[in-house]
Amino acid sequence: MLLVYLKLVTGEEIVAEDILRSDHHYVVKNPRVITLIPTQTGGMNVTLVPLMWSAKPDTAIQLNQSAIITSTHEGEDRFERMYLQSTSKLDLTTKL
Repeated sequence: MLLVYLKLVTGEEIVAEDILRSDHHYVVKNPRVITLIPTQTGGMNVTLVPLMWSAKPDTAIQLNQSAIITSTHEGEDRFERMYLQSTSKLDLTTKL
């Protein structure tokens, strides 16, 4: 599985499984938005939430290139772990 990290013109950052890229669009699967959630102590936690709540899991979603500012396949390890945990039944919360 090849993950792609996208920054949209709206400011959202997305991590998704990269399926196809053309001159006009990306096709991705299981896109997740990197979201900050306030904690009770005033700090912030990072979490991933589905880009489209109404889409079935594993559905390919097309994003227009005009909506994307930049992209990379090199993301931080913590986001890859978070993505794998949010899209599968794997528990990657503990380190070996």
